[in-house]
Amino acid sequence: MNLRIIFIIILFVFCVNLNAENPNDIVFENISVKEGLSQLSVVAIFQDSKGFMWFGTRDGLNRYNGYNFEVFQHDESDSTTISDGYILCISEDNEHRIWVGTTNGLNCFDRTTKTFKHYNINISSHSTDLNEIVCILPTSGHKIWIGKYDGLYLLDYSNKKSIIQKILSSRIYTIVQNNDQLLIGASVSNLITYNIKSNKISNIVLTGTDIPQNISFKTIIKDKEGLYWFGTPNQGFGLFDLKNKKILKY
Repeated sequence: MNLRIIFIIILFVFCVNLNAENPNDIVFENISVKEGLSQLSVVAIFQDSKGFMWFGTRDGLNRYNGYNFEVFQHDESDSTTISDGYILCISEDNEHRIWVGTTNGLNCFDRTTKTFKHYNINISSHSTDLNEIVCILPTSGHKIWIGKYDGLYLLDYSNKKSIIQKILSSRIYTIVQNNDQLLIGASVSNLITYNIKSNKISNIVLTGTDIPQNISFKTIIKDKEGLYWFGTPNQGFGLFDLKNKKILKY
């Protein structure tokens, strides 16, 4: 199971146990291919503003209304289908458009026609992962931040002709926005802040006890207290305070 999914499940169980009067009343329901899921390897999960649950698998994008699945698959003979069946990330912009990152490009879903518009985020002929979209973060002004294995990109789709700008070169795993600043989990032991207004890039070194070497921040989620939960590939998860640059729990 994908790291982000495991991390979300752990946080969910942790929060429920803190708030539920009787944790024994919690019931989990298994959803599998028997119920219509296209494939068992769920790589991405997202709930949109309309309440639909989206599941990205290694073989298809799934939209779930609580009762039935609608599956979107890549069809080489149809350019309006999703660009690839291997889904890596799903998000929604402030105009309720669904964005989907795959191993072969970025897609924007049209809810009315149920078709996809493709965006090729490939401006370097030297990259080995030319069009693999690892993470996405829609922002205002018809723009979207994109993390790939070869760097951080900004897509401006406000005009008919989209503009793609490469911001930094690094292996990007996750992006979180905090006002005018991006917090980026990058290559091994690399936590980066990027100031959107000044274009200043800073490396963040966190302090704390029992921190393993070469830690990778694969998933970062900001909570209501302004603290950040992080997940790693195989070194557990924890909590850090960005203001004081300190890991609080690990």
